[in-house]
Amino acid sequence: MKTTQKNEVVFFNITVMKEILFFGLLVFISCKKEMTAEDYIIEKPVNPFSEMCYEGVHGKDTVSMTLVIKGDQLQYGTLSYNYFEKDDNEGTLVGAFRGDTLRGKYSFQSEGALSVREVVFLKQGKNYVEGFGPVTEDQDGKVVFKDYKGIQFESSLPLVEVPCKK
Repeated sequence: MKTTQKNEVVFFNITVMKEILFFGLLVFISCKKEMTAEDYIIEKPVNPFSEMCYEGVHGKDTVSMTLVIKGDQLQYGTLSYNYFEKDDNEGTLVGAFRGDTLRGKYSFQSEGALSVREVVFLKQGKNYVEGFGPVTEDQDGKVVFKDYKGIQFESSLPLVEVPCKK
């Protein structure tokens, strides 16, 4: 009698397994749809970095700034000052946005020496205006603002958004 019960359990398990397999196959077939042209479109990945370029020209003086931004964070930038009949300087900009203000350190070569000075730019619409105010040297020899409250953003050389040169 024990053998009969064992055979019935095995038979019952095989029957249940067949029904589950059949049901799974039905679900698979019913979910399958015909591929269309839209299914084959591969979307181009979005570049998380944006490069923004700005330039200010006043007479024969030019200031250029490039900012590489990810989200709302400045990754790095470049800044160059080309003033008529003065030494040009070009260098890197690192810093951070605080609301509509970009504060950073500008490292550049001028007259054969590496210099670092603090810079601040106020965003006005799509443009930036550089801030100027009283400065001093810190213990590392970097030029920094004495007091942020004394910075004036009345520049005759606003940096206007321009297409970036590749």
